[in-house]
Amino acid sequence: MSLNGPNWAFSCLDAVTHLVDEIPNPRVNIPKALLVTVTLGSFTGLLTGFALFFSATDLESVFTSGTPSLQIFSNAFSGNTAAAIALQILVACYVAGAIVGVHTWQSRMAWAFSKDKGFLFHSRMSRLARSRSTAFNALISAGILLQYLTYSASILCLLSYGRSNIRHGPFWFPRLGYVANIVTVAWTFISLVFYSFPIYLPVLTEQMNYVSCVIIGVFPYAVGYWALFGRNEFEVPKAQDYE
Repeated sequence: MSLNGPNWAFSCLDAVTHLVDEIPNPRVNIPKALLVTVTLGSFTGLLTGFALFFSATDLESVFTSGTPSLQIFSNAFSGNTAAAIALQILVACYVAGAIVGVHTWQSRMAWAFSKDKGFLFHSRMSRLARSRSTAFNALISAGILLQYLTYSASILCLLSYGRSNIRHGPFWFPRLGYVANIVTVAWTFISLVFYSFPIYLPVLTEQMNYVSCVIIGVFPYAVGYWALFGRNEFEVPKAQDYE
């Protein structure tokens, strides 16, 4: 469970790919955005992690606190409540900004997928609200494992078809890309196992980790949705539209 934070920090990297209609020269600029995001996130995250680790002097109080970050700030300022709350407010402001970004890419993803007739009621969900000029707000959120499964499914299709059989873009990495594909698929299977473990021992009904039930429940829905609707309605976007 300790990997939840770091994984969420670098999840949803596909968000920028859903803005392909609005980005000039997407074949070049989208990979740049992905690389810059990981680079900046790694650098700033490492500095923030070091600061938190050095400040978390009393680990017992952090583990038992209902608000670990606030407790770390309090420890760093020798119990100064006002200073700890001030720093926590900065974190809350950062989270509020991140939530805006999350809703932006989710609504944009729902609109883009609906435009390709991938959702039920796609004729309405693919419309923009003229009065506000904003995309229809998406209500679907994806968890870490569902993201990994989605990425790995695409990668497995790519490996099955043959990496050399597709058109290469400006950011084609023959060997490194192949290694990255294999590592991603392997990490997905590892995550499926470890993220499904119960959080506490002994395992109680009210404390059970039900993520495995959710994952299993998604597959019948996805297969049924595709069989009854998606395979007849979904239209694959044309690559030349994004040149």
